[in-house]
Amino acid sequence: VRFTSMATAILRAQAVRLAAALTRRTTARRCCSMSPASRDFYGDHAAHRRYFYHVDLLGRLFTEETSVRNVATCVKGSKPLDFFFKNMRRNTTGVLEETYPFISPCGKETNLVTAADTPIVFGDLVATEGPHPHLTYAGTLLQPFDPAKLHVSLASGRLYHPLTAHRHLSPAQGEPPLMLLRSQLVSDLQQSIQALSVNEPAHETGLEAEEAAVAQSGGGSGTEQAFLAAPRRRDSGFAFAWKGQIYPIAGVCPADLRYR
Repeated sequence: VRFTSMATAILRAQAVRLAAALTRRTTARRCCSMSPASRDFYGDHAAHRRYFYHVDLLGRLFTEETSVRNVATCVKGSKPLDFFFKNMRRNTTGVLEETYPFISPCGKETNLVTAADTPIVFGDLVATEGPHPHLTYAGTLLQPFDPAKLHVSLASGRLYHPLTAHRHLSPAQGEPPLMLLRSQLVSDLQQSIQALSVNEPAHETGLEAEEAAVAQSGGGSGTEQAFLAAPRRRDSGFAFAWKGQIYPIAGVCPADLRYR
């Protein structure tokens, strides 16, 4: 009887684990499955040589018709990715500008682009020739890294860095747009992120809507939760330690992120 009870308990435990695994798998598929527009929509625009793409939070590029988005279905290859992202610019064509705020022209074709957050996502930090490392994006494209220019969203806890070296998206004058750092890169940098003194003056935005957005955001994972747990300060309450120097991380509201 004891053996039978033990076997039953083991089987039940295995069933619980299997059910949990299936739930996670189903949830992941659901998160990766998007609802693209109708076939007629894409067909009508294809007749005018207009095609549609999406950039996710990891910086991966997908054709918008792709319903299940994962590493197997994203656009691959350094050359096509470099070409696509190097030609990225604001959509000023008069065609679906609100829905697709970016385009990447290719000859007579127009690739219209949406982004889950920013149209460019920095994926890694690599050492290059010269005194400063570079952030990577697309296939092999580089952005000089400035540890004093990190920003954190006060609503989501996501980290951003200015895009200063892009031909079309970086303005000749004024503040460059902030682009997202991939979550894995943030995890790699988290040992260099430290909390500042809790006695520093609190961040005052005067925007109750932003405070509500923070309260309802539900938090993230890893470093994002640390940011969200901190009091909202103008400097975010966090700093980045780099080569013996401490650089405060600026806090920004969603309205301050130019490219959404």
